[in-house]
Amino acid sequence: DEMVGERESAVLVLTPGDARVTRYTEIRAWIDRESCLPLRAEFREGDTLRKRYSADVEGLRSTNGHWYAAIATMEDLVEQSRTEVQVLGVGIGTQLPDRHFDPRLFHLAP
Repeated sequence: DEMVGERESAVLVLTPGDARVTRYTEIRAWIDRESCLPLRAEFREGDTLRKRYSADVEGLRSTNGHWYAAIATMEDLVEQSRTEVQVLGVGIGTQLPDRHFDPRLFHLAP
């Protein structure tokens, strides 16, 4: 357990199994105990810290009991680039067509 900001977090360390092909040799994630959302994550390639994800603790929101990070950042520390995401709202209970979740059809236009 560690604190992220003033939030209690569980630290998870993920490593690939022998049969897995993946770019990352380790992913370390700090999961908020209240919302179960990742507050921070680090992605390693060997000894190199490649990427870092962070969610703004002040930007955690709950809609009808469903938590989301309203503000999050992913940094590529090697390429020196970053992506920032701001979620303006979440709709819950919206029914989406099954075709959007069929892996045989996802690449086709609706």
